[in-house]
Amino acid sequence: MNMKHLSNFKMSSGPSSMEIRQAAASDKESVICIHGNVYDGLDYIAEYFDDFLACPLTTPYVAVVQNKIVGFIATFIVDQGKTVITRAGRLSASVGGQGLYKQFQAHVLKMSGTSRHAFTALNTNPAANKETFRAVNKLILSKPLTRFLFDAHVLQSLEESRKKTLNNPSDEDIKHFFSSPAIRKYLFPKERIIVDWVPYRLTEANISLLCWSGKRTKVFSDISVDTDGSVRGLLTFSTIIPVKRPAYNCNFDIYGTDTATLKDHVISHMRYIRVKTIDSTSLLVLVEPDFNIHALEDVFREIGMQRSEWRDSENPDNIYSYQLLFEKEI
Repeated sequence: MNMKHLSNFKMSSGPSSMEIRQAAASDKESVICIHGNVYDGLDYIAEYFDDFLACPLTTPYVAVVQNKIVGFIATFIVDQGKTVITRAGRLSASVGGQGLYKQFQAHVLKMSGTSRHAFTALNTNPAANKETFRAVNKLILSKPLTRFLFDAHVLQSLEESRKKTLNNPSDEDIKHFFSSPAIRKYLFPKERIIVDWVPYRLTEANISLLCWSGKRTKVFSDISVDTDGSVRGLLTFSTIIPVKRPAYNCNFDIYGTDTATLKDHVISHMRYIRVKTIDSTSLLVLVEPDFNIHALEDVFREIGMQRSEWRDSENPDNIYSYQLLFEKEI
């Protein structure tokens, strides 16, 4: 990681100055305490903070006002240095409404040295639905989100043998998926892959980054091409981490729309979750827009898991139901 960069400037809306610098290991607890209820308890900062510091392609920054850490952003460089991803971003409510986050983000994006900013958001994000926001940030794709909330000990019932043995795809397999026109079009119709909420373009250089989360992420595949050129099977990723409420969260990314082996994939990933925990778990399933959601719900119902809508605790009328991917030129 580069030497720490210090930058001080006056806020346009007040007399205090905001200092922006790279985060240090000693900042961890202060960063975790910036916001007490990110994503209604599914905050990943506590689990990923140390990795943000260790990863050579990730740079975590803090914003400091009056000697107190009030903001955090972690940037991640992908697409062979052309795109910067904001892996995490938050600002303390104590300094909200002053335009600080906008200044903070503009500074760290400039520091990235890239030409493009890409980021994921939830459909309930107020800014993401404004015309002024969408005039600057291009919506690339929207993926349906389905949530299953359960106690992982019920997964003890997953002892039935699977009909099909799934592969743990290698980097070479993923490279083939990216390079084969038929497979690429089937799996990634929008020319993007998102794993654990991190978006990537379909370049070979990004393949080693897909499992950035290391042992937290499990991958299965049974992709095949018929003699008539049609593609079958699925490519699936699950990433599980400890959070506040419930005890664990798992992001489950499904690529492809063939549901013939969906149950095999679900059982394989649920077994992986069972190895990690028997505690309460929130499972966020992300699929393509034309995926058969009813088939998905049927499979989970067969193994004793019911869909549970993910609602904003502060505004229960807001239901988290879509993952959005935006990009803009810097």
